[in-house]
Amino acid sequence: MAGVTVYSVFRYTIILKEKSALLNNLSVLNKEIAQKEIEKQNLLQELDKEKELLEEFKVKNSLLKEELKASKNKISILTTNLSWTQTALATLGQKIETLKKENEILSLRLDVLTRERDDLKMRLSSIAELKKAIKELKRQARNGVREIKKKTQGVLGGNQGFIIKDGKPTYRARIKIEVSPAQADR
Repeated sequence: MAGVTVYSVFRYTIILKEKSALLNNLSVLNKEIAQKEIEKQNLLQELDKEKELLEEFKVKNSLLKEELKASKNKISILTTNLSWTQTALATLGQKIETLKKENEILSLRLDVLTRERDDLKMRLSSIAELKKAIKELKRQARNGVREIKKKTQGVLGGNQGFIIKDGKPTYRARIKIEVSPAQADR
């Protein structure tokens, strides 16, 4: 029995050592599990933060896409306005050139008219020249009256506007009035 007791004590001490080793291993593993749980919680928190950041970035990205679309629309409108403005500017440039040419022509005409006016002033400032001008105007008036008479004589012809010439009416009656009795309705 002593052998069984020694064997049992020996076996009991081995089992106690194994138990304490297993308890040590278990406590180490529990510590590692607790650390892993803490790391897991930290990683979950970081993952949640990353998800929140990702959502914020998605919102910012959608806002930036909308701003980009609005900017593209503004750019297209501004491009259209620019082309219209350039066309209008080209048209105005052409009009300005035309007006400059007209201005040159008008200034030349003004110079000619100014010279003519000065010539007329000089001519009309002397009495002899005035007399010549009056005679010339009278001659032109007579020639104009003669030309008008020549033109109108060919047109008038006929009785020259007389209703009665040499005691006879020159205008024949074209209107014939007939009166007939009305028929009675039956």
